Formats: sequence, structure tokens, C-alpha cells
Amino acid sequence: MLKQPVRLLAIVVVTITLLACGQQESAPAATSSEVSKPTATSTATLAPPTATTAPPTPAATLAPPTATTAPPTPTATPVPPTPTPTPTPAVEYTTIEGLGFKLVVDGKVDVENSGLTADNATNVEGITSFEHGGVTSNLIWFQDSDSEVTSALYDSYTSLKTAHSDLTFELISEGDELVDSQSGKYLSYATTASSGEYQAGGITGSWRCLPETLFSLTVTGTDLFVIQVRFKRLLDKFTCTS
Repeated sequence: MLKQPVRLLAIVVVTITLLACGQQESAPAATSSEVSKPTATSTATLAPPTATTAPPTPAATLAPPTATTAPPTPTATPVPPTPTPTPTPAVEYTTIEGLGFKLVVDGKVDVENSGLTADNATNVEGITSFEHGGVTSNLIWFQDSDSEVTSALYDSYTSLKTAHSDLTFELISEGDELVDSQSGKYLSYATTASSGEYQAGGITGSWRCLPETLFSLTVTGTDLFVIQVRFKRLLDKFTCTS
């Protein structure tokens, strides 16, 4: 029973094989004229890349050179001409000496000397008078070993008041002074005329030059300040010489 189906299967296989071979032999060969031309395939043409122009590199801007300001040429300062020195006038002095003392007076003055009990002044006694710088000065000296300097001072003041009886004297001040290292006294006063007119005044001072000579200096004038200056200057320039 099984042999017939197997036979049928073999027939079918053979038949299929023959059909396949027949088809391969009967297929005509394609001629060259019948070869179909290839279909042109449109190929996308790539456009050449557009050259991108790079922007020009900006040229470097040169900074303008900084102007260097030249320093101004200094103007020469004219040298002033050297002034011709004015010669300093020589200071004049008047020296009174040879009478037991030495006194230097500023300026050139005329001096009058006389004695108290005799005609001429000596080392023992005398008076010297002169005018200078707006004042009148009188220096009196005499020997007296017993009287005090204060007594000699007031005696001189009283004598001055007696000699100018037409004036009224008003005592202003009194005090101590130093003359050539010697102690002394002074007093100042103002004077008024009988008419009531102010007449300024004066200063009187007394001291002793050892061992026994008393001195009394009186300076009078119309300006109390000038009187003080002249009086002080004379005391500073007085020296005992014996």
C-alpha cells in the first residue's frame, strides 16, 4: 500500500525538475538592442559653496602722538645794579673831661664851664652847661664828705625853684638811680607859668664820686619824654675819674 504513494511522490518531483530545466533552455537571450537604457536618475547637483568673504580686518588706528610741550624758556631776570653804598655819616660826640669826671655828650655841642666860688671850674668844684637835642643840661659838682646824696638832691631842686620864681613847680616822682656803679637819687617835676601856661619841666639827679665829691645833674625842657631820654643818656655816659 505504501509503494504507490511513494511512486506518485517521485513522479511529482521529476516533473517539477523537468519543468524547471525546460524553462531555463527556452528563455531567449536578450539582444543588445532590446537592452533597456538605464533611466536617468536626476542627481541633485550641489551648488558650489559660496565663498564667504571674511570682513576685512580693520586697520589698527594709530593714536596721534602726544604732543610734548617744551618747558618755557625761563626769562632771564635782570640783575639789578649793585647800589653804591651810602657812606654812613660819622657820629659826632662831645667829650667833657679833666675836671674829676668824664662825660660824653651826643652830637657837637658848645660847653660852658665856670667855677662856683671862683672864675674857673676845677676838680674841686664847678658847673658845666650846654644845650643839646631840645633840652638844657647843667652839671654841678663840689666837695662835701658830710652831706647825704638826698640832701644834695633837694638843695639843687630848691635852688632851681628859687632861680625860676616866675614858674610853679609840681613834683611828679622820685626814685633811685645808678651812675658809674654809684648809688644816686632823682626827682622829676613839671612847671607852669604864672599865666597858667604849661612849661613842661625837668629831672634832677644827685650821686657821689668817692671819696667826697657830690654831683648834681639837672635837665630841663618843653617835652617830658625827651627830657627823660636825654637825662638817662647822660647818666649812662658819665664816669668818675677822681
